[in-house]
Amino acid sequence: MTDTATTTTAGSPAPDPEGPTPRAPALTRRELARWAWRQLTSMRTALLLLALALGALPGSLVPQEGVDSLAVARFRVAHPDLAPWLDRLGAFSVYSSPWFAAIYLLLLVSLVGCLVPRTAVYARGLRARPPRTPVRLDRMPAYATYDADGGVAEVLDHAAGVLRGRRYRVDTDRATGAGTDEGSGAVRAEKGYLREAGNLVFHVSLVGVLVGVAVGSLWGYRGNAIVVEGSGFSNTLTQYDEFTAGALADGSSLPPFSLALETMTADFQTGGPQVGQPELFEATGTVTPAPGEEPADFDIRVNHPLSVDGTSVFLVGSGYAPVVTVRDGDGAVVSSGPVPFLPVDASYVSEGVVKVPDARPQQLGLEGFFLPTAGRDADGLPVSAFPEAVDPALSLFVWQGDLGLDGARRSRSTAWTRTGCRSSPTTTASRRGCCCSRGRPRGCPTASAP
Repeated sequence: MTDTATTTTAGSPAPDPEGPTPRAPALTRRELARWAWRQLTSMRTALLLLALALGALPGSLVPQEGVDSLAVARFRVAHPDLAPWLDRLGAFSVYSSPWFAAIYLLLLVSLVGCLVPRTAVYARGLRARPPRTPVRLDRMPAYATYDADGGVAEVLDHAAGVLRGRRYRVDTDRATGAGTDEGSGAVRAEKGYLREAGNLVFHVSLVGVLVGVAVGSLWGYRGNAIVVEGSGFSNTLTQYDEFTAGALADGSSLPPFSLALETMTADFQTGGPQVGQPELFEATGTVTPAPGEEPADFDIRVNHPLSVDGTSVFLVGSGYAPVVTVRDGDGAVVSSGPVPFLPVDASYVSEGVVKVPDARPQQLGLEGFFLPTAGRDADGLPVSAFPEAVDPALSLFVWQGDLGLDGARRSRSTAWTRTGCRSSPTTTASRRGCCCSRGRPRGCPTASAP
């Protein structure tokens, strides 16, 4: 044991044992960058970022602007107090919000920074051979001694065969050279590389998914369009009802395909506990990949999109487009054709608006709702008993005045003057049993303005 003592020279104060602790020197910029990189690429940080990425779950629970803006509008109406707070958090556009992009980018960098050195270490270990056998086995954490019959070479070959059968990498050391003990030898074996390979493949696949999603978000585009049965669609910007392009996408260079929708089939369950639930959505028609090429038949179902020149066309829903004919005060037909009505509930009660700016002497506007299977609830209010068009009805409110669609008066808000409305949820023509087909009712009632 050694005794130590502290001495103080003359004129110097004794050290204060309760004085401040010396502070470590400040890190240089290079050292600080290295420390930050190690923290970012650590497994702890990756797990933390992955946990934060779970904050994107509201994107599956709350309707998204880029997917279904109509559902977002209905959500805002149904939850007027909650919607402003969700707006502040970017919950209606989670996957394009700044906080999600920051987590996404940091997670990608962390995975790559962790994956690259691990892959290098794995590659070096894969090329290396099993470590040398120690001279003193008693220094190993665990060892055992056995007596075996047979020569050294025979025992070594048998041990190597058993280990190879258990999927070990095996090296055999035999006594060779002058001065070596001919009765000695060793078998070296190791395993576990396949497990690490699976781990690396998983992380590489995860990085590939993240990169693919990022590329699709930057150079891809998404658009929604309502196509009425019997009409067509051309892949141009003017044909889309909603269009969102990535930051680096050029919306002017879309693939020049076009398609014609021939039939739209929507079947619903007619019995059991799931009555009224969708059973089949299917759209059939022809698609022309480019002008001048021969059209080909297509069949689109839910989760089975049509792929054309790198673009996927999905079937995201169905609805009804009643054929509405409008006559003005002079008796002239000023509007006639199918008008898409957008579903607002599971029974396909649908709302729609018809604007007739060419009517005379006043412009006309019609708003109302379409009932696939008209009926009334206990309070006498109009409802739809079933989503399929079994007994369809169309109810419209007719307005006259300036619609705000001409020249400088064009506006998102309309100035209509109410002149009358139909108080009944059905009309005489619909009560006579107008026949409606899925996607576009035919022979539905004519709305005439007084």
